[in-house]
Amino acid sequence: MSYTRKSRRKDRKIKTQTTAERRRGGNSPAARRAAANANVRVRPTASRYTKVDSTPKNRPTSPTTKPKVTKTSPSELRGDKKVTKPRNGKPAKTSVPKRPRVTGKGSRNVSTTNPNTGKRTLANVTREQLIKAGLTTGPKGLRKYLNFMDRKGRRPTAKDFK
Repeated sequence: MSYTRKSRRKDRKIKTQTTAERRRGGNSPAARRAAANANVRVRPTASRYTKVDSTPKNRPTSPTTKPKVTKTSPSELRGDKKVTKPRNGKPAKTSVPKRPRVTGKGSRNVSTTNPNTGKRTLANVTREQLIKAGLTTGPKGLRKYLNFMDRKGRRPTAKDFK
């Protein structure tokens, strides 16, 4: 059997890049040395016009039995959250734990717990405390304030950030 150049090109195998090559920078000498010691995965090439059978040969193409479908109500999917019936065509509401009261005194966080809806935790820092410390009232200022509290164990003042 004689091979033509075209058929030899089809039978040629492609070398996929190993993780060692990727780590060392592709085709550098260090990568080639690392690749020489690594396992190489090889896959046969196929022309883009060749039809490839994607189903395995030992598995039937059509399922012999239909999969069972069990119907579940929306309340079962949501878990233990309380679902109320819609009123006047409005969508159903799920209950959320009440917002905890932020006083700016005491511990770092304040939280409320509800057995039906879970726990809700907020940082115990007021807007006035952020401004007094010389920080912005956005998330960056709050993060800086809370990180300081975690490190030092006390509430910061304006001179702590200068």
